[in-house]
This record gives sequence, structure tokens and C-alpha cells, in this order.
Amino acid sequence: MTEQQSTPLSQFVEHPSHRATPLDVLREARRRWLKGERISLNQIAEKVGIGRTTLFRWVGTKEMLLAEIMWSVY
Repeated sequence: MTEQQSTPLSQFVEHPSHRATPLDVLREARRRWLKGERISLNQIAEKVGIGRTTLFRWVGTKEMLLAEIMWSVY
């Protein structure tokens, strides 16, 4: 019997995991803003799977996040 080698892809397929990043927060907030939805930091944190403290550490204030959204669209 030959042992099958483990690759990063096979490991991911067996144990999928995705850690949220600040870019995930920006994408979710921008998606909501472009759809005209309310920007709720609590809802965004929950959607991307992080805590509120982490979200605030990443984006600062809601106003700072809105500024980043507008720059990304510009």
C-alpha cells in the first residue's frame, strides 16, 4: 500500500477553514453600502465571523469604514 502525500489543497478539502481578514470586512460593508443597506458593524462582524473587538481593531470607527468604502468605490 502506498501512502498518499498530503498537499495544501487536499488538507483544505479535508478541513476547510477560512479566517476572516480586514478585506472581507471591507467587501461585506461595501456590498451592503452599494445595495443601500444599513451599515451595522455588529451585523458585519457576525457575517464575516469575527468579534466586535476584532472588527473595531481592524476598521476603527464606523465613519472610518465608510471612508474606506467610498475610497474603494472611487
